[in-house]
Amino acid sequence: MHRYNIFLSLSIFLSFFICFMVSANDKTFDQRYNEVYSDKISSNVIEAERIADSLYQHAKGDLQRIKALMLLANIKHSTGDIPPALLYAVRAHKIAELDGFLEWESRTAGFLATTYRNVGLYSESRKYLKRAERANEKQRQANGYVLTKINILQENAFHAMNDANYEAALKFLNEAKQYAERDTSSSPRGILVRATNDQLVGVCYLNTNKLSLADSSFFSSLQLLGDQESNLRPYINRGLAEVALMRNKLAIAEDYLEEAMPYIASSNREELKLLLYESYAKLYSKTRDLDRASHYKDLHAKALENRTAIWQNVADQLLNSREMQQQRFEKQTVVIAIVVIALGLIFICFLILRNRRVDTSIPIVRKRDAIALAETLTKGISETDDEVHIAEETEQRLLSVLEELESTQFYLQTDITLSKLSSVMHSNVRYVSYIFRKYRAVDFNTYLQKHRIAYIVKRLDEDPNLLNCKISYLASLCGFSTHGKFSIAFRAETGLLPSEYIQQLRDKEVPF
Repeated sequence: MHRYNIFLSLSIFLSFFICFMVSANDKTFDQRYNEVYSDKISSNVIEAERIADSLYQHAKGDLQRIKALMLLANIKHSTGDIPPALLYAVRAHKIAELDGFLEWESRTAGFLATTYRNVGLYSESRKYLKRAERANEKQRQANGYVLTKINILQENAFHAMNDANYEAALKFLNEAKQYAERDTSSSPRGILVRATNDQLVGVCYLNTNKLSLADSSFFSSLQLLGDQESNLRPYINRGLAEVALMRNKLAIAEDYLEEAMPYIASSNREELKLLLYESYAKLYSKTRDLDRASHYKDLHAKALENRTAIWQNVADQLLNSREMQQQRFEKQTVVIAIVVIALGLIFICFLILRNRRVDTSIPIVRKRDAIALAETLTKGISETDDEVHIAEETEQRLLSVLEELESTQFYLQTDITLSKLSSVMHSNVRYVSYIFRKYRAVDFNTYLQKHRIAYIVKRLDEDPNLLNCKISYLASLCGFSTHGKFSIAFRAETGLLPSEYIQQLRDKEVPF
């Protein structure tokens, strides 16, 4: 009995200890998640991505995986890298749907609605917005219902504002404000949602020439943010600058714009660039500084061109993805038809042989064998895209080949694609993509970008002669086909444009 009591006490202690450790791990995960969500994305995007990637690698359970994937999606979105942002969000949305996490099913659908709208794919945006609304209405009693409802109403307001229907937008935002008054949480997300609502109200008033109301709304948004860093802040400052410009308070307008400009360096949001460049062009036109006005008009035109290119890229990738899905569906349909026909023939043969009372030595495919065969084939057909069944021997061979190719720096080839690499490795795109995700923890395109930029950064650090070369030449050295793609990738990885990084290296040089 004494031994039994000791054993029972030890079991209880271990149970409490395990529960405590699990709770501590969750708390640590949530603390790091909130740190990235509320601060790192806007202040240090490279560090934010490192932490988010670590959170995903060490996630315990699907809920933590969803959160980590959405962090990565937000980070990619903040740097203007839209295709991987969509990829992360779609993966998170699928997990949330399969596991029945209604709050995250709604939030991920809302993110996809916002992102598709940002790149001009309005029909896709509205489709995911409806999904977000349906999922959120199923969890009316849940804690996350109110904030997600506000997000959905704000997204509806964005669509109305895109149609220049500011009265309709204000109706959505006023309804969102009523919900916001019910939420008194001090979480970073709660603060950001309420501050965003006031900022959007300010934009509506600004576009209807109600300057006092616009000014008041923008200031209210700033007050809600307090010391919390956020990518919303430059949009508020730009709004205040526009109010000042319309009141001809040019010095005040310039101060607000100068506060907003540093955020361009820490992100690659073409939308923010367009807004700030447009305001600067207005400012310098009013001050008769025509050279600067012309300069910012040119920057605005380039930003507009870049945004159009991004929109086209996302649209192309979405179209390609749908074509691949259609091809898979057609192949599956053919396979199913063949299976059905084969089973029908087998069953007919069975009936014929049975009626003829054939010798039992003749092998007959029985009904239960046919059913088992159908189930096996159907199971193979219904595999999801994320499931990759690859033999261990094949997996190790592909990893070995990849390591050999890495030693030759294959990623510096300008024309390298996942399809070409798969051919070189004597495999298929799906298997090779799986190898990158499993052993390099990134998708193929992210892998290319990181290794190319790491290569050129090392070359620049080691070879001073390269500091005098043209950016287009540096781009070609590390595998980029255009100056623009190289600059975008360089900033995404280092936080600086190539020219800025080179200037820093020049400044560090010690004269002989």
